[in-house]
Amino acid sequence: MTPGPSRSATLLRALLLGALLAVSGAAALAHEAAWPRLFTPVVGAGPATLAAVVAGALAGLALGAAAGGPWADRVARPGRLLAVAEALGAAIAFALPRAVDAFGPALAAAPEAVRLLGVVVACGAAMAPLGVSLPAAVRCVDPAGDRAARILGRLYAVNTVGAVLGVAWPTAFGFEAVGTRAVITAAAVAQACVALVAAVALGGRRGPAADAPAAPAPVGAPPGPAGVPVALKVAAALAGAAGLAVQVAWVRRLTPALGTTSYAFGTVLCAYLLAIAVGTALFGPRAPRPAGARPAWVLAASAVP
Repeated sequence: MTPGPSRSATLLRALLLGALLAVSGAAALAHEAAWPRLFTPVVGAGPATLAAVVAGALAGLALGAAAGGPWADRVARPGRLLAVAEALGAAIAFALPRAVDAFGPALAAAPEAVRLLGVVVACGAAMAPLGVSLPAAVRCVDPAGDRAARILGRLYAVNTVGAVLGVAWPTAFGFEAVGTRAVITAAAVAQACVALVAAVALGGRRGPAADAPAAPAPVGAPPGPAGVPVALKVAAALAGAAGLAVQVAWVRRLTPALGTTSYAFGTVLCAYLLAIAVGTALFGPRAPRPAGARPAWVLAASAVP
């Protein structure tokens, strides 16, 4: 039998993936912070444009994750899948300003609903490949899926910390120093670098533990974990909707104090993502045991602030 990877090799692989996901998160949120400025000449400034950018970005991430999870489970080289996803995201993000130059005048003449829908579709297309990155990274570290929940929580926290930095630097000085399009180009280059490193360092086949057939369960053993309950899915969807509605409202409240919608958006996004990263690190899964009523209490407590 071929021996599995050593603990040191697994740790190094996890650290590399954490660094790559931090850079990927920073690039993704630099794009999201820049896109309202990019689309303002086409659809106008204000909360509607921000809402369209955020809705498109999150929809793209959701669709990418929904497809990327099962895909990462099936492929023999999840590191290569991660590289392809990042490269595709970089290419689409790099092309987006050129698409605005080409189609922006025609879109600006369309009704407002059509303009906003165009923003949603464009941002969703650019973000969808990045939704594949996280499940692919989890499979790189944990081919057999034994520790997927814990690894997902840790990688997600690192990815979100990178996202905070990705919002902070263009909002603080990047937009004024180099301009919106240069920020988008720099973020796309960072994604391309992530893709190159992932292809070179993580492009091999997954470990033998993932390829081996599962051992039959002993007689009388309890059944395996069931699917996610519908009620929990609905609760998560409602929590996400409430969180983003509050985020848009905060931007409106802060705009008079900070002067521009762009700076208000960046400030709110930094605070929001930092809180998510801290919450994931503190309350993420520690062991493969049922969470019980804890998610309900966490959701209820989140409503108080």
